[in-house]
Amino acid sequence: MLRAYLESYDIVDFTGNTSAAYPGFLRATPENGPKDTLGYPIELGSIRPETPAGSTADPLVHPDLYGYAPFYISSLEPVGDAYRAFVCASEYSVFKRDTQDASKFRSIIMPSDSSEPPNKDRYGIIVWRVEFTDTDPRLPPNHPPAVSAPQSGPAPAPTDDVFGPWFVTAASYTLWGDMGKARDVGPPELQQQCADNMPDDAAARKAMYTGFHDQPPPHGDPIPGWPAEAK
Repeated sequence: MLRAYLESYDIVDFTGNTSAAYPGFLRATPENGPKDTLGYPIELGSIRPETPAGSTADPLVHPDLYGYAPFYISSLEPVGDAYRAFVCASEYSVFKRDTQDASKFRSIIMPSDSSEPPNKDRYGIIVWRVEFTDTDPRLPPNHPPAVSAPQSGPAPAPTDDVFGPWFVTAASYTLWGDMGKARDVGPPELQQQCADNMPDDAAARKAMYTGFHDQPPPHGDPIPGWPAEAK
C-alpha cells in the first residue's frame, strides 16, 4: 500500500492527471485540507497532489520525463492503531528535455541556467512521512481485502486495487505540524541516512543533477515491479 501511494502520488504530480493514479488511490486518500492556512496541519493539506486545471496538456508544466526514481523505506512503525513511515525518494535521476535545446536532457532539479541546484542532495532526495490506518471511518465499506500475495513482477504498475483496507491519514515531504509552527520532515540525520541508501553515490548523483546530458539515465526494469496479473 505504501509503495502504491507514493508511486501514484509521483505519477499524478508529474503528469497532472489524477486518473493516472493506481486503482484505489482516490478511495484510500482524503481530499486535501485548506493548504497554507495559519494553524492548519500542513500534513493534511497535500495528501493528494495538486492538479491545476488545464495543466495536464501544458508541456512546460508537465513535460515528458525519463530516468528513474528509487525509493527507500527508512522506517515503518506502529502508532496506536495506525502506522508511521519515513520514506526516502529521489528526483536527481528524473530527467526532462531542455526547453532551449530539445536534443539535451537535464535533471528536473537543475535550474534552467544550468547552475548547480540549491542545497544539492537536500533538493534531489526527498524525505516523506506518511501515516495510514485500516480503521479510518472514511474508508468505504466495500473496500477490497488486504493484499496478501507478494507484489512484485515485470509490470511497472498494478493492474488492480492494491490499497485494500488502508487509508492515508496524513502525508508530507516538506513540513509537519500546524502552519506557522511546523518542523522539517527530514532533519539532517534522516536526510543523510537517505543519501547513504540511494543506489547512486554522491559523485554519481552530482554528475546527474548538474549540466546537460545527451541521454537520460536508463530506467531499466521496474524494481520490484508489480505482478503481470492481479494477485
